[in-house]
Amino acid sequence: MNKNIPNKIDTIEVYRMRIAYIVKKFMRENWAFRERLNEIEIINTITQSMQKNLTLEQFLALEDSELKRRIGQRMATEGLYGLLADLTPEQLKSFDEAVAGS
Repeated sequence: MNKNIPNKIDTIEVYRMRIAYIVKKFMRENWAFRERLNEIEIINTITQSMQKNLTLEQFLALEDSELKRRIGQRMATEGLYGLLADLTPEQLKSFDEAVAGS
């Protein structure tokens, strides 16, 4: 057996593969995500967060629908943050007032 070929997948790759599949689907289906987010960066960010907060067993036990929900929320938050960063101080003040009034 060739010792240069690993005999098991790196743990982080398990997280990354499952997350990347969902992120890529969201990116294909939603132009706003494509406009506001960098696919590789969001995959890396979510992978690091999931690996930090969930053991591999917990991560693998998540239902697909729950993982999609979490990833979708994170992507929406990141996209909104990027949108808010583009606002002028006056626009940001108006946004804050509108949110406080709702």
